[in-house]
Amino acid sequence: MTSANASHQVQQELNNTYSRLKHEVNTAKAELRSEIQSMDTDRNKLNEAADALRTLRNKAGWLDNEINGFISRFIDYS
Repeated sequence: MTSANASHQVQQELNNTYSRLKHEVNTAKAELRSEIQSMDTDRNKLNEAADALRTLRNKAGWLDNEINGFISRFIDYS
């Protein structure tokens, strides 16, 4: 009978431990999913900013060429 009680107590402890661990894992998974979603949002914003910066860099290069062309045609008489 003592052996059966001990076995039952061990089984209960294992079940409780399993339940706590399962809850902790589910909580950690939910937190990680939330962090991943937040990082995906940040990554998308950074990609949009990088695209906008590339566009501005291209426009700046075009403007620089236009200004240099104007200077060479109308101002620089060397």
